[in-house]
Amino acid sequence: MDMMILEDIYGWQHRLHNRFWSKVDLENRSGDDCWLWRGAKNTLGYGHFVITRNGKHEYPNASRIAYLLEHGEIDDSLNVLHSCDNPLCVNPSHLFLGTDRENIIDSCNKGRWDHKEFPQQRGQLNQRAKLSDNDAFIIKVREFFGEKQTWLAAEYGVQSPAIWKLCHGRCWNHLQF
Repeated sequence: MDMMILEDIYGWQHRLHNRFWSKVDLENRSGDDCWLWRGAKNTLGYGHFVITRNGKHEYPNASRIAYLLEHGEIDDSLNVLHSCDNPLCVNPSHLFLGTDRENIIDSCNKGRWDHKEFPQQRGQLNQRAKLSDNDAFIIKVREFFGEKQTWLAAEYGVQSPAIWKLCHGRCWNHLQF
């Protein structure tokens, strides 16, 4: 994807550059400060930038676009990490590349990855959960007795893969079935 974004950047470099940086709060900022993204944000609080190509919208992280504009290509296997730990920061001097593993290690080293918090976020306590713990238990039992996962998904308003994961212990595995 990034190679395609670079083609777009080189094709419309000036317009894209201006559109991107117009969404960044640069007033009274020095090179060491966070440059805060004022545009759209995703559910995790990271800025994202909309790029339309061939009639389709893409939503790369704003920090990834900032890195691309400043440094050029990014291998698709790498993430853009923040030295400042501010998800809205797009200051290129605060951004660096890392693998998924390096991202997790960085998060742990900075105290943002607390495994003790995860049980509180599981099941119905997770703010993104569409099922209650009771629903999960009932679905698991009904599937065990032969009801089709697609029917259960439709009834509970979730996607079929969510039911498959529940029934195969990939999620909701904190519950004793």
